[in-house]
Amino acid sequence: MNYELEVKMLDDYKYVCLFFQVLGDTLAVSQSSVSRAVEAIVSALVDRADEFIYLPTEEEVPSVCILLLTHCFIFGNMTKMPEIQRCKG
Repeated sequence: MNYELEVKMLDDYKYVCLFFQVLGDTLAVSQSSVSRAVEAIVSALVDRADEFIYLPTEEEVPSVCILLLTHCFIFGNMTKMPEIQRCKG
């Protein structure tokens, strides 16, 4: 792992810990209790992810591409839109 990535990970971890501390203070529970609650929620979401997240079938790909392009156009993010190989006709 390179140095920049390690620093970024530590920086992100610092903010997560700060968030847990602030949330714990707000709810009058410990930081570890907040951490356990978040872990339980994330685990539950991951267990059910396949109910809500799926890849489009070959037949759905053109419609998904149109929706993505429409969304990016409406919100003015065309320059930030990732290149989608399958949408290239």
